[in-house]
Amino acid sequence: MSGILMGRASLKSNIPQIKLKGKFLIMASVCYFLGGLLDVGLIESIPWFIFVSRTILMSGSVLFFLGFILPKPIERLLIKE
Repeated sequence: MSGILMGRASLKSNIPQIKLKGKFLIMASVCYFLGGLLDVGLIESIPWFIFVSRTILMSGSVLFFLGFILPKPIERLLIKE
């Protein structure tokens, strides 16, 4: 929840890098929420679903990394000035 709130606050900034970080934080929070729900055991009977839920959690981790520490090469790739 706090990741979504921080992301919403970042989207109000005039600086493009901060806006991009906010988008990554919101996407990461949603991925963690959905992946956590699936991993906790909403659907335990399907074995491949564990793989899907863990993949969603890992992608959320990468998005959190990009939201907090945006590397310069990725910033240059995604922000056109």
